[in-house]
Amino acid sequence: LLFVLSFNCFTNSYAQDIHYGVKGGVNYSTIIGEYTDGVQGRVAYHVGVFADIPFLKKFSFHPEILFSSQGYRRENYPDFSPDYDLSNSLGSYELTVTNNYIILPLITKFHFRDKFNVEIGPQLGFLLNSVTQYEWNNSGEKEKSASGYDQFDIGPTLGFGYNINPQMEVGLRYYIGLSDLFREDEIMYVQSNLDWFDSVIQLSFSYTIF
Repeated sequence: LLFVLSFNCFTNSYAQDIHYGVKGGVNYSTIIGEYTDGVQGRVAYHVGVFADIPFLKKFSFHPEILFSSQGYRRENYPDFSPDYDLSNSLGSYELTVTNNYIILPLITKFHFRDKFNVEIGPQLGFLLNSVTQYEWNNSGEKEKSASGYDQFDIGPTLGFGYNINPQMEVGLRYYIGLSDLFREDEIMYVQSNLDWFDSVIQLSFSYTIF
């Protein structure tokens, strides 16, 4: 609803100057918070569409709708929670968590020196699905399990962009979630009453279609 209201407000005022395009790129995602030592990042991707709506002289409102694959990896680290030793209980392990989101970055850009911009704004995330893939004791056999992560995420973004030409732009953005990832008390045999948050770096390439 926030996205629609904001979009309508700007489009009514600057309809003749709106540009639309597509974007995609690489995610490097992990989690931050309590007892995250040993957590490794996961490399995945994002893809979607955007609008760019100029206002004032050097600013533009830049809403996006993206599919973003995030998550993290972890191997053989006992202190998954302060009261639970996973490796001692279940042997060596390797797990990969995949959280797939629809994200709505509501970005304001400040343009300077013709080709550069800095961007800031809130981002909303809606979890489509979450899967934990795990392997015990180097067995070579992997299993999958539905994961009990929260369905909604919100947080700030900060980034920079460079216009290669009038149609193409490369950008770097950082997002940190403010919503606790867990919605259940126990996930994958592990007590999950910890405060864990998304942390995502995105390298993007954008192309303005019209």
